[in-house]
This record gives sequence, C-alpha cells and structure tokens, in this order.
Amino acid sequence: MKIELVYVQADCEFIQHLQVQANSTIEDVVRCSDLLKQCPYLSLSSLDVGIYSTAASLQTIVKDGDRVEVYRDLQMNPMEARRLRAQV
Repeated sequence: MKIELVYVQADCEFIQHLQVQANSTIEDVVRCSDLLKQCPYLSLSSLDVGIYSTAASLQTIVKDGDRVEVYRDLQMNPMEARRLRAQV
C-alpha cells in the first residue's frame, strides 16, 4: 500500500511517500518513516495524528492512498487570533 506522511512546521516541511503492508497502523507508518529521526523533538507517544484532516489514533488502520498527517501544537487559540485580527 502507498501512504503519504506529512508534518509541517514554520521552518520545515516533511513529506514522505511510503510503501507499507496491509493492516498497518498510523504508528507503523510513523515508525517506518524518517520523521522521528529528522525531528527528534517529536515523541511518538504524544503525537496528534489524523488522516485527511480527520483526527485519528496511532492504532488506526491506514488504507491505500491515505495521507497521514502529524499535527503540531497551536501557537494561539484560533478564536483569540480572529479577535486580534478584528482589532486591526
């Protein structure tokens, strides 16, 4: 199965296409990738992940063609950001 793994931060962009076995989980995909080597500040146990913008757990089974996304922490609450933009 072909899977795409994506992690984006302000100063770096990680996109990797992987071949994984059927019935692989998101955790398997992350472990097979170079993400944790290239971003050592990430911890597998505390990752927020999803598939095509839908939150998922590390134990979610991926399907062929899925785009697995690793989410970063928000810098600011979205409501607060809108409030600040409206003040300008």
